[in-house]
Amino acid sequence: MEDPTPSAEHASLPFPDLEARTASGGDMPPGFVPLRLVLLPSGVTLELDLPDMTLGRHSGADLRLPLPDVSRRHCRFTWSGGIWTVSDLGSLNGVYVNGQHVERSELAQNDQIGIGGFTFAVDLSYPDAPKVISQASERMQSVIRAVHRSTQRRKAS
Repeated sequence: MEDPTPSAEHASLPFPDLEARTASGGDMPPGFVPLRLVLLPSGVTLELDLPDMTLGRHSGADLRLPLPDVSRRHCRFTWSGGIWTVSDLGSLNGVYVNGQHVERSELAQNDQIGIGGFTFAVDLSYPDAPKVISQASERMQSVIRAVHRSTQRRKAS
């Protein structure tokens, strides 16, 4: 399995049109560790810095990934008792952990999560994760377009 730790050139970059709602000075649960999702193979990192976050295409999602193969409310990531969990919220394309379709699954270091056409590696080794940046970047827009084109080609063949 690929090491999800990004190289220096792939330091945490923002997703285009990714909107993140972050805590405004709220208290975190004791021992809380942010979750990093590392997009494979690019190494671009999405950081979850709240213990309960939804990912989806809808503007009301905590993490917005506006692509057609991501459902409006695709999945939910929760942290409780020292464990991160992903739960499918009835998405059309499902959630996959290590290649297996799941309704709910606890996450461990280096697990691979499939959401729509994306594969993310779980990285729990970064205890001081910065907030998700919501600015769009040209570089990330090109990465998302390339991944989306690749996904479309796979579906067509």
